[in-house]
Amino acid sequence: FKALFNLNVTKKRDKVVGIDRLGKPVTSEELSLFVNDFLPPPGKESVQTSYNSRLPSAKDMAGNVLKSKEPLASRAQYRVSAVRSGTGGKIPPIPSMLTQPLKPVVEFSFNALSVTCPRTQAYVLLTVEKSAAMDANPVSVEQWSGSVSYCTRSGTAREGEDFIKTCGTLKFSGDVLSSTIRVPLIDDQSDDGTEVFTLCLQDQTQGAILGKHPVCQIHLQDVISPGVLSFVSSEIMCKESVGKLVVQVSRSHGSSGEVSCVYHTKDGSALAGHDYIDVTGSLVFKSGETRAAIEITILDKGAVELNESFQLVLDEP
Repeated sequence: FKALFNLNVTKKRDKVVGIDRLGKPVTSEELSLFVNDFLPPPGKESVQTSYNSRLPSAKDMAGNVLKSKEPLASRAQYRVSAVRSGTGGKIPPIPSMLTQPLKPVVEFSFNALSVTCPRTQAYVLLTVEKSAAMDANPVSVEQWSGSVSYCTRSGTAREGEDFIKTCGTLKFSGDVLSSTIRVPLIDDQSDDGTEVFTLCLQDQTQGAILGKHPVCQIHLQDVISPGVLSFVSSEIMCKESVGKLVVQVSRSHGSSGEVSCVYHTKDGSALAGHDYIDVTGSLVFKSGETRAAIEITILDKGAVELNESFQLVLDEP
């Protein structure tokens, strides 16, 4: 011990007593608390190499204890001081659930990777679901509250031409597991083939993550249909002095193939031959054509009269 710890050592009965540099007695029993692991078992020469290689660490640990500015009054204090010496002066932190970063509890995802709808449809509905994240903390999904944002992005289908830009935030209270987003569509009355745009989830809160479908593709398909013919305006006001009245007819919800219709005027309080010239005829829409016009001559009698009306009627050929 004298060679190992550089102590003033005396023998007293069956114990070895050392004096540290503060003049306090140190018994062999106290020293053995942190050096006994470094001494070879009796009669085991095979551990001599291990003992020699570990000797400096034992000496340093013991020396640090004996050089302490404050006397160590108990066996426990010697043990704590030895541990601090071997760990750079600090006791390693004990892992705790309180110090570990929280794992995500929920994830957000669309219920489908893509949807397909006719471009003549007024809007498309998309569903976002809240579910338990993988390896989530033991917290019920029903107890989680937070939000996730969304926004549309143009692809071959363009914002303002094929759909209306839609952005917002979905709020999920504890018991809400799904929510719906409504994206308005625009029928551009053209045969462009299938076009695509996307709706993306983003900016989730409260530690949530995005699931396997954070982006949904919306495919807009042309409708293979001859379409529907109708007046652009159901009522038109004009003066008798207008001379020629132009009435627009539109073709919507498809424009495949050639279609036609017949038309004629019908008296009301205004009479044919007195207030207007009676007209009959047919309109022909070629494939892809979506607009046509009918002209009606209005007669100006030059007299002050009450408002009068008549009808223009479309019929199947």
